[in-house]
Amino acid sequence: MEYVEMVCRLAAVDPAVEVPAGVDVVPLRDVAVADLRALYMAAFAAGDAEFFFNQGEEERCRYFATLGREQAIEDGASHALHHSGRLAGFTYVLPYGSDNRHVSCMVVRPDMQSRGLGKLMLGIAQQRAAAEGAQTMTLGTETAMRAYHLYRNHGFAVVAAG
Repeated sequence: MEYVEMVCRLAAVDPAVEVPAGVDVVPLRDVAVADLRALYMAAFAAGDAEFFFNQGEEERCRYFATLGREQAIEDGASHALHHSGRLAGFTYVLPYGSDNRHVSCMVVRPDMQSRGLGKLMLGIAQQRAAAEGAQTMTLGTETAMRAYHLYRNHGFAVVAAG
C-alpha cells in the first residue's frame, strides 16, 4: 500500500455538473451523524482501503470522529446525496489554507457504487469550492484504492508519497 497526497487546480476543472433525476444534493448538516457514521463504516467495510482493515472497531469509530464533520458542515463544498430517498453518499470538505479545500472523506453506499455518484460528488465539491474562491483542492488516498483512479481522472495529481 502506498499513501499519497494529491492536488487539483480548480481552474482546470469543468464547472458544469449535472445532477441526474432521482438524486438530491443535500446540506451535510441535514444528515444525522449516526447515519453518516453508518454509511462510512458500510462503505469502507465493502471497499479496498487497507488502513480501514488494519483498524479495530473502536479505532474506526475514533478515526471517523477525527474527519472534521463540524468543520465540514460549515463549508459549502461539503454535501450529501440522496438517491430515491436514501442516503447514497457524502463528502466532507474542509478549509485548508486561504485558497485550498481538503477532501477529508468521500464515500458512496456500497450498493450504489459504479453508478457515477462518486464522480458526481467530486464534481459538486470541486465546483462549489471554486465558486467560494478556492484555487486548489487536496486529498490523501491509497494508490491501490479504486478511488485513486477516480481522482486521477478528475484533475488530481500526486504531489507527495509516503
